[in-house]
Amino acid sequence: MCRITAIHSNNAALLPIHIKNVAHELLTRTLLTAVRPVHVAVEDASLARLALAGPNGTRLSYDVSLAVSVHNRNWAMRAVLGADAPLDAELFFAGEHFARVRIQGSSRRCICPGNTEVYNVVAAGEGTAPLRSAGVATLVKESVAGGGFRLELKLAGEVRYPPHRTRRLEATCPLKLPLASPAGQARFKKVECVV
Repeated sequence: MCRITAIHSNNAALLPIHIKNVAHELLTRTLLTAVRPVHVAVEDASLARLALAGPNGTRLSYDVSLAVSVHNRNWAMRAVLGADAPLDAELFFAGEHFARVRIQGSSRRCICPGNTEVYNVVAAGEGTAPLRSAGVATLVKESVAGGGFRLELKLAGEVRYPPHRTRRLEATCPLKLPLASPAGQARFKKVECVV
């Protein structure tokens, strides 16, 4: 709504106060209505096992631990994770899905404005689907090279920013993880995810 105020000689001194109030109102409305999506990053990660297993040696055996942070970049709105759909993490190797983990904890669903929550993702086991020949070749190649394995983490779920509607959250995080050694683990460099 626009307010039109006539300027008379007796209220000209109030004009700066009126302009300040209008600017404050516009800024408040902008902060309360503009939604900034959450920011996702992988703070820490370790890979204890990634190898071929199964009866014919084509299934992926894995043990991965991740610390995924979700930061609410809004100033005045909280972010509620998993409002209508849970937050899931999927792991991929050589473009092939090998693990899915539900990371949405019931105790930390709500992220206050400007705050960050860190969720631990632990996936260990054996893949249900066999790797295709290209995936097996990539695993062998990266095992021999010794520089680490290229994995991809995909987060999918929903975030609600009250009083607004629910929005879909999809984030992709490219990871390069070396196998953890008993002598000590190399320091992990934080990975920013594409939302």
